[in-house]
Amino acid sequence: MPTETGDLVRRKAARPARIAEPPPGHVRIGLLGLGTVGQGLCRLLAEKGPGIEALKGVRFEVTSALVRDRLRGRAFAPPRGPVTDDAAEFLRGDYDCVVEAIGGTEPAHALVSRFLRKGVPVVTANKALLAEHGPALRALAAGNGTCLRAEAAVAAGIPLLSVLEHSLQAASVRRVTAILNGTSNFVLTRIAREGERLGEAVALAHRLGFAEADPTLDLSGIDAAQKLAILVERLTGTALPADAIETDGIADVTPRECALAAALGYALKPVAHAELGEGEVRAFVAPAAVPSGHAIAGVGEELNVVRLDTDTAGPLTLVGKGAGGLPTASSILDDVLAVARGAAEAPSSPRAPLHPAPCRTPWLLMLTLAADAADSVLDLLRSAGVRPREIREAPQALVAVTAPETRERIESVRTLLSPLRAVADARFFRIVKGD
Repeated sequence: MPTETGDLVRRKAARPARIAEPPPGHVRIGLLGLGTVGQGLCRLLAEKGPGIEALKGVRFEVTSALVRDRLRGRAFAPPRGPVTDDAAEFLRGDYDCVVEAIGGTEPAHALVSRFLRKGVPVVTANKALLAEHGPALRALAAGNGTCLRAEAAVAAGIPLLSVLEHSLQAASVRRVTAILNGTSNFVLTRIAREGERLGEAVALAHRLGFAEADPTLDLSGIDAAQKLAILVERLTGTALPADAIETDGIADVTPRECALAAALGYALKPVAHAELGEGEVRAFVAPAAVPSGHAIAGVGEELNVVRLDTDTAGPLTLVGKGAGGLPTASSILDDVLAVARGAAEAPSSPRAPLHPAPCRTPWLLMLTLAADAADSVLDLLRSAGVRPREIREAPQALVAVTAPETRERIESVRTLLSPLRAVADARFFRIVKGD
């Protein structure tokens, strides 16, 4: 049954620049998905709901949840609202806000689009959906007098988009250096600190609830690339396809490589990086060597961290939980409360179209060599135009720091080294610029 609060939510959503005091009343939530995030939201509503109602005057209730299997056991579910696997039944419901927590692009895209066309505000944590359809969905929301909020989609528990939406209005972000995937950070932390192999670290992440049943998107870097694409679009007003970002995963990183990097004063981290210029962006997602003094170097376990370098406000670093259902659900609940207060995301100011450009950084080269092969390999590097700046030799290993190079140049060196019997293994890691 429609409520005064529901009408108020929809009426105020058409005025994104204004934030009103929370109205008293009852906000009906339609929940798409009851997995880790959906159950996390139900748990938070049960634990935090009474306090929010007392402080903000808003009572939230999940009145219906759409799931794939309604008979599946769940630790947390709506206390009164029906759980259904019938999409038609769910779509007949009246909601003041819909929370999308099913993931993937379909059927999420179709369902979110349908509610936005009806003028219903939507909150989502779905980075794949936003990376592919974000600008179009926000335009659809604006055209129907409503809003699409997505704080949880980029950095889980960190209120990053809110900072960009409400603060830093007089500053331009020139560079982003971040860890946007808590699972990868947890795994690399275990590999570096405990000497664990990938499988051991992933198994522990599963047991602690920091990894999905299939962690491929996390370990491959695709999840972080999708998040970085969303962030760049928010900063520039121009879409950057996630597949235009140079992306490498962490699956091949070993304890030995972490130790060799540490000996030179670096930590290997799952880095998402973007440099924003006039009409171009230089971006990558990869395990990278971060100098020990950098703001993100010491951020481990399942934490996320975002370092924003601006032209006028200097550097800003935000740290928070990056994996697990509760941190993501916490950001979702913040967005739902913003919807109830009538706050819509402020549109970004469009800039000229973005063109991906090669990203030039120094590289950390780790070569496993036969005895007495170091000199000949160094000569080969120099002949290929790669200039080592710092060289360390260890038994059967050569570690070198190069001058700034593009990935294309480094790949050409890899091709030259691959047929050499004297080179048993060659690993290359970008080096992040220090503070």
